[in-house]
Amino acid sequence: MKFLAVIKANAYGHGLLKIAHLLEPKVDFFGVHSAQEAFTLLKSGIDKEILILGPVFKKQFPLLNPARVHLTCSTMELIEDLHKNGFSFPLHLKVETGTHRQGFPPKEIEKVLKKIKKYGLPLVGLSTHFANIEDTIDHSYAKKQLKKYLSIKELVECKVGKLQFYHTACSAAILLFPETHFNLVRAGISLYGYWPSRETKLSFKIKYGEEGPTLKPVLTWKTYVTEIKKVG
Repeated sequence: MKFLAVIKANAYGHGLLKIAHLLEPKVDFFGVHSAQEAFTLLKSGIDKEILILGPVFKKQFPLLNPARVHLTCSTMELIEDLHKNGFSFPLHLKVETGTHRQGFPPKEIEKVLKKIKKYGLPLVGLSTHFANIEDTIDHSYAKKQLKKYLSIKELVECKVGKLQFYHTACSAAILLFPETHFNLVRAGISLYGYWPSRETKLSFKIKYGEEGPTLKPVLTWKTYVTEIKKVG
């Protein structure tokens, strides 16, 4: 199984390049939000593959190295822009299973696959994102999402064959549901020493009867008390 370290938003405020260089020997992929973050990693000499989780615009294509950068594909506009501008990046098709954010709805998948195949674009992955897996101990909705994803996975494999990467698991899913791991997981907040939520920690205890892994924040703030003043 491949491990993707999510270092978007300046590595959750911990410092993009500092965290990337620390983690590089231990991970298979880096996940960032934007083309600019990916470009910063490329420029710094990071040698791992990078998946851009957010949108990428056609004017940003020249900044990126198709041999190293993968794109999340959740709009037909991206497919058309790649084709019209002569670019070809490994694509991870993101499917809508109930989060109602990024992702193609199931009824559009066949049309999207036909377009990708027509343009000869490399489709290497299939992903989705869970809507509320972190903020509840009732995971029935996440299980419905997983069921939808499995149905779409079956359709994709029927139409274009098996893909290289299948991924759904964020930090909470990694901790709670092994069946969501497939062959690539996306660890975010847990990388930095935090449980995704109190509900996630409670769910772990309910399911496994134990407290779970010891997560310790990697960032500590230190300062000096320079003055104490009595007011009033």
